[in-house]
Amino acid sequence: MKFIPSFFIFLLIACGCKVAAKENLPTSSIKPGNILILLGKNLGSAKLEVKGPYVITDPKNGAHITSSSNWKNQQLRPFADGIRWGEGFPGIHQIRVSPKKNGTLFLNGMQYEGSLNIYKVEGKLFVVNDLPVESYLHSLLSQEFASPLEGEVMSAIAIAARTTAYYHVQNSKETFWHVDAKDVGYQGCALVTPKSPIDTAINATQNIILLHTQQDTQTPFPALWTEHSAGKTASIASIYRKEVVCPLGVEAPHAQVARNASKWFYSMPKEKLGHLLQIDGISSIDLFVDPSSNKAYGVRIKDRRGKKHEVDFATFQKNVGKNSVLSNDLSIKLKGSEVVFNGYGKGLGVGLCLYSASAMAQNGEMADKILAKFFPQTELANLSSDK
Repeated sequence: MKFIPSFFIFLLIACGCKVAAKENLPTSSIKPGNILILLGKNLGSAKLEVKGPYVITDPKNGAHITSSSNWKNQQLRPFADGIRWGEGFPGIHQIRVSPKKNGTLFLNGMQYEGSLNIYKVEGKLFVVNDLPVESYLHSLLSQEFASPLEGEVMSAIAIAARTTAYYHVQNSKETFWHVDAKDVGYQGCALVTPKSPIDTAINATQNIILLHTQQDTQTPFPALWTEHSAGKTASIASIYRKEVVCPLGVEAPHAQVARNASKWFYSMPKEKLGHLLQIDGISSIDLFVDPSSNKAYGVRIKDRRGKKHEVDFATFQKNVGKNSVLSNDLSIKLKGSEVVFNGYGKGLGVGLCLYSASAMAQNGEMADKILAKFFPQTELANLSSDK
């Protein structure tokens, strides 16, 4: 049987269909648009291939530079007076390469949708992928959710990811890109699986985002998720220590019941941890903890000389290994030559708790209720609505 999330029914409501006990979603001044993703910076060269016809324009004003109906596969290089892609473009320091209908685009062997903006800055190349947010979501989420969760959870994830994407777009309007591919794990469009559960969920919730309300202002926000919150979530601001308007953390009863089942343990030599963090000898280690959630947002380490080193927890976890230090709901102790970690849950404990969301979906809750639970003071908005 074809997979259709029941959130599809909710989408009909969003588009103005009359369904009992439901109202139209709030609209927003934000409209469906594109996102700019940095693929590479300070490059001496890159291999750019376009299979099929293409056009080259100025990314700033759209002015036509040249076009071709032929397949092209050449090295991109900066040169003294501009950019070279096989042929030179003297006096031109920024170009946009856009495949025409049925054309495909590759950078260093990796396939991308949309267009590529190439900038020459101080003798180096910066390459940015310009594509619709919906295409970006298909690429990004197909990689992370190859194994499906419940349909309503997939729909909630799609809306949360879209909300985060529009947050980046709205907060980076004056820059050449909105996000860095390395930071978000974006790897082009080659791994997209058409008609997969997450692909279906993205299509079913197209252009729907969450808006956070504060002081009569509605705005998208970083709507992240965590695999298992172990009973309580934290706000994005409290863990990432950023001044961002976002919902507060909430209690997660389903995850609380399963807290002990989520317990984990890890230990490693102090010498190894010092090597990973580039710290010469560890004499003490302490956590900075958010009091409202008891989740760590940073680590302070004192080296053998008494110098203190402070690192945010996301960076600490990345350096030590996400498969080793599973969460920031933890304690850290020094025992002889070992560093011992004891913790609960999985992830940084922010936003949507996927464990709890799955339990709610299994109990019959729809995506809108799941999102309202973990993102209080928010409303769903249909960006494509003309109302």
